Amino acid sequence: MTTAGISYGWIGLYRSQFSVKWSNGDPVTFSNLAGDCGTSSCCAVMQPDGSWESLQCTATKYFMSYEQGDIKTKPIHHLILENKTWYGAQRYCRGHYTDLLSIRDQQQNEEVKIKGLNSSTSFWIGLLRDDWQWTDEGNSVYRNWASGEPQPSSPSTNCVALLGGTWISHICDHPHTPLCYNN
Repeated sequence: MTTAGISYGWIGLYRSQFSVKWSNGDPVTFSNLAGDCGTSSCCAVMQPDGSWESLQCTATKYFMSYEQGDIKTKPIHHLILENKTWYGAQRYCRGHYTDLLSIRDQQQNEEVKIKGLNSSTSFWIGLLRDDWQWTDEGNSVYRNWASGEPQPSSPSTNCVALLGGTWISHICDHPHTPLCYNN
């Protein structure tokens, strides 16, 4: 954001311990996640055999969405045969359906595996493993990193600044104008 000559601005995101969360904010009560993608943000794909794997969220894959109608009815699953990054898939699902799919137990995992047999390749589900937390303890998994960001974890790059509309990991004690909000 550039306002009155300000080129950087702090936002309320900082690096903390890894946490695992679903795109829709549901608590993680079941996980079949294996592997580590080697970056500070990993997203999950379901393999054709029903197992899950960590990948960098910027990889492009098919994805599974769900559509929640009446609270009494089961969600409708949609396998989208378009290659998108995890973040692109999340935007698509939220714009056309409800969200990326959350899986609550082994039975649902099997149902999703069967539904995914139309795909001979892995596809995104709504699980995100991330070590970035909002200072207000908000639940958003939205990320808008600049190319090449975030930097690998180091004590000097544990805070986030806004630059030109995208986010960069930055030295926390570097002076920048804060971007505040009021409810």
